[in-house]
Amino acid sequence: MMSVADPPVKARMYMGWIVFEDHGLEGGTFIRYDQHGVELERWRVAAAVKITELYTWHTLPNGGKMMPLNRLEGGVFPVKRFNAFNVYTLGKQLFPVLRIQQGNHKFSDVMFPFWAAREALFPQLEDDTIFLDASKRAAKSVIEAIDGIVPRTLKEAFEVDQNEAVNQYRIEWVKDAITNLETVLTNDMPGISTYFVTQKGIYRTEDLISHADNHFLEDIRKDIPEQAKGDIREAGKCLAYEVPTACAFHLWRAVETVMGAYYLKLHGKTFVQEGIMRSWDPFIKALDKVGADKKITQFLDHIRKEYRNPQTHPEEMVSLSEAFGLFGAASSSINQMILEIQKNGQAAAQAGP
Repeated sequence: MMSVADPPVKARMYMGWIVFEDHGLEGGTFIRYDQHGVELERWRVAAAVKITELYTWHTLPNGGKMMPLNRLEGGVFPVKRFNAFNVYTLGKQLFPVLRIQQGNHKFSDVMFPFWAAREALFPQLEDDTIFLDASKRAAKSVIEAIDGIVPRTLKEAFEVDQNEAVNQYRIEWVKDAITNLETVLTNDMPGISTYFVTQKGIYRTEDLISHADNHFLEDIRKDIPEQAKGDIREAGKCLAYEVPTACAFHLWRAVETVMGAYYLKLHGKTFVQEGIMRSWDPFIKALDKVGADKKITQFLDHIRKEYRNPQTHPEEMVSLSEAFGLFGAASSSINQMILEIQKNGQAAAQAGP
C-alpha cells in the first residue's frame, strides 16, 4: 500500500472510502451509483481502501480537505450481500440429477436436468457467492462433467441428436461430482459466517445499510454536505449491524459537519478560518454570536452535554435502544440547520446584490 503522502496523489472520499487515483499504478474503475442504481460518476482508480479506525486526522493532497486516516484495510466491499434464494434454487436443480435412474438414457432425457443444474451452479462461482474456494472447485467439477455431455449454448445443445445414447458411466460422473460437492459443502457451510440482520424499528435493513441518508426528504438531503451524508450512511450501517456506540460516533460527526456549513452560511467563513477550537462548545458559542437560531443552538448544546461529550469517553457505551433514539435526535438537528441554511440562502437571493 502506498503512503497517502506520496505525490502525486489524487484522492476522494466516498461513504467511508478513500479512493486513490492517477498515481501511475494500474487500476480499475470506481463507479458511484445512486439508490436506484443509476450511475452518477466514474473514475479510474489505482486503489480503494476502507477507513476502519477514525482517530488520527491528516490532510490529503486533494484540496486540503481533512479526512480521518489511521489504519487502512484493503478491499472495496468487505461485507458481501448474497441472494439466499440462489441456494434454494441450487438444491432444487441438483436434486433431479441425482434421481436419474441407472442405465443409458437418451440425450433428450438428460439435457434439461443437466442444463438447469449447470445454470444454478454458475452464480455460485461469482464474487458475491457464499461458496468458499473448496466449494467453488467442487462446483466447477460438476460443471465440467456436465459440459462433457451438454454443450454450453442452447443452439449447440439442440443440434445434438436428441436420441443419442448417453452412457450410464457418463451420467454417474455427473452424479458423483454432485455428491462430492455436497460433501464439500457439508464441511464448508458450518464455517461460513452468515447472519440475518433484523429490521430496526421502521427502518428496513436495506435502507439502513445502503442509503440511510434517505431518512431526509430530498429537499433537505440535497443541501446536506457530502461528508455528513457519508457519516449518516455509516451510522445507518452501524445501527443495522448493531454497533450502537459506533453509530453515535458517526451521527455526531455528521452533526458537526452540518454545524460548520451552518456557520459558513451565516458568517461567510469557516470555523477553521476563524481559528475556533475544534470542540462543540466553542462551535455552538460561535454560532450564537453570528445569529444562529436559539432553538437550534440550545438543542445542540443539550446534545453536547448529555450525549455527545459523555460518549467520547471509553467507559461510556451506547445501547442499541439509545442509538435508535440518537439517530432521530441527530437527524432532527441536521434537518433544522439545513432548513435555516436554506432560509438564509433565500433571504440573500431576495435581497439581491
